[in-house]
Amino acid sequence: MDDFTYKITKKDLNDCWKFSLAYWLNESKGIGNRRVGNARGVGGIIDSFFLKIIEVAVCKILERKTKQNIEIPPDFEIRKLTKGKTEPDVFKIIDKKTKDERNPNNYIEAKLLEKNHNWVGPTKKELESISSNEFGIKDKSRMYYFWCEINDSMYDAEHKRQSSLVGSYLKSLIPKNDSLKPFHSYRNMSVKIKFIHTVPEVKNGIYFPKDSIFADPDCIKKNGCATFNKKFEENDLADYKKITLKNKTFPRPTVYANKKNNSLLKTIGNITYTGTVEMYL
Repeated sequence: MDDFTYKITKKDLNDCWKFSLAYWLNESKGIGNRRVGNARGVGGIIDSFFLKIIEVAVCKILERKTKQNIEIPPDFEIRKLTKGKTEPDVFKIIDKKTKDERNPNNYIEAKLLEKNHNWVGPTKKELESISSNEFGIKDKSRMYYFWCEINDSMYDAEHKRQSSLVGSYLKSLIPKNDSLKPFHSYRNMSVKIKFIHTVPEVKNGIYFPKDSIFADPDCIKKNGCATFNKKFEENDLADYKKITLKNKTFPRPTVYANKKNNSLLKTIGNITYTGTVEMYL
């Protein structure tokens, strides 16, 4: 296991479980889904807050890698949040010897990165909120996004739903329940930090204005390539003719929407490359 991977423990899941239920039972807390606006039940709240395992992992990995004698506790406190402010995922530092607490010197956001994500990044509103944080951190190069992936060593692409954190936790609580047996054990699960971006690096990315089109980053493709992709993965390209191109310009990037191809030149720009590209016919 590398330095940027954290193995999930039963205690971590216990903490996520207790936090989820405490949040649900606190009548002052909202239960609406921020993306679609509907109210969530206790199951939805539990499913949502089990993803705090990412925050746990980031805190533990940072604590493990630092040379200082400090503790970086995950945020499992139920408290009133400051209106309009984004809460950091590393919210305090504790000196292990003196037990003194202080604010962090860096602003850290831990985000989930899933295998099917084409784009990652915050909204403009979130960036503005982070940049005006209450810790007094002004240097944007000290504001970080940690993109994390939850992995299951027993993952099965045909039975993806068996790799559920909530399912694995319930299975550990009720191991004799036949309905829970298909879920994989949390002991096979871990969190890996895949990418780290500062706020200035995020701002160097592609900006998608409100109401604009989100582009598929795999914009150089052709329908009906399933057979080729399978053969390419198996290194079996005997039936294909290989052609090598040098220093050319790709066709203009487009996306199909509203029954027509829309140019993405304003969003992505022309695609150029140096070196060589291998094509298979």
